[in-house]
Amino acid sequence: MNELTGKTVLVTGANRGIGRALADRFLALGATTLLTARSAAAREALARDFAGAGDRVRVFGCDIADPDSVRALRDAVAAAVPQFDVLVNNAGVFVKRDRLMYADDLDPRVLEETLRTNLFGTIAMCTAFIPLIPSGGRIINVSSTMGQLSDGGLEPYAVAYSVSKAALNAYTSALANRLRERHILADVVHPGWVQTDMGGPGAQISPEEGTETIAFLATRPAGETGRFWSQKRVVDW
Repeated sequence: MNELTGKTVLVTGANRGIGRALADRFLALGATTLLTARSAAAREALARDFAGAGDRVRVFGCDIADPDSVRALRDAVAAAVPQFDVLVNNAGVFVKRDRLMYADDLDPRVLEETLRTNLFGTIAMCTAFIPLIPSGGRIINVSSTMGQLSDGGLEPYAVAYSVSKAALNAYTSALANRLRERHILADVVHPGWVQTDMGGPGAQISPEEGTETIAFLATRPAGETGRFWSQKRVVDW
C-alpha cells in the first residue's frame, strides 16, 4: 500500500504523539517524509529513530510560533526536495493554565499564547508553503471537536484552546475556497481523543489510531474540500 510513493509530506510537531506516529505512517505509505521539531534534542532523537530510512526521512527545526523560523524552514525545504505535496499542520499547544480556566475568567495572556501557535503559526505555515504545493496537493490542519460550534457550542472551560481551534476551522474553510481553482485540497481533522501529553490520562485511542483520518485525507481521491473530518467522514462545524 505505497499510496504516497513519489510524494513528499511535511509534518510539523513530529517528535511525539500523533506527529511521531504520522512519521511512521507516511514512511510506510512510501512518502518522502519531512519532520519538524522545536528542540535540538527532539530533532536528534528523530534522526536516530529514522537513521535507517536514508533520504526518505529528513528532520528540520522549526517553531511555528516564530515567523522567522517558519520562513527558514520553507527555504530549507525548498532547497532539500524537488517537490512538495502534502502539508500536515500538526504542531499545537494546550496551555496547562487553560485547562483550569472558564470563559468568565479567561486570562488574555493564555489566549494570546495559544493563538500564537494554534492559529497564527498554522496560518504562517500555510502562507509560506502554499507557493511550493502543486495542483493536487493537500493541506491538512489538525483541529479538535473542542472547537466545534454545533451541538450546543463550545464548552465553558479550556476556552483558549477551543477558540483557537474554532478559528482554525474558519480559516481553513476560507483557505479551501481560495485554493479550489488550483485543485489543492485544504481540510481540518479531529484525530480523536488521543493518548498523548496533550490528550491526558483519560484519552481513548492510541497515537497510531489517531493517524487514520489524516492518512486518509492525504491519500483520498480529489473531491470535496474545506470540510471538517472525523473518523474518515465529514462532520458539522
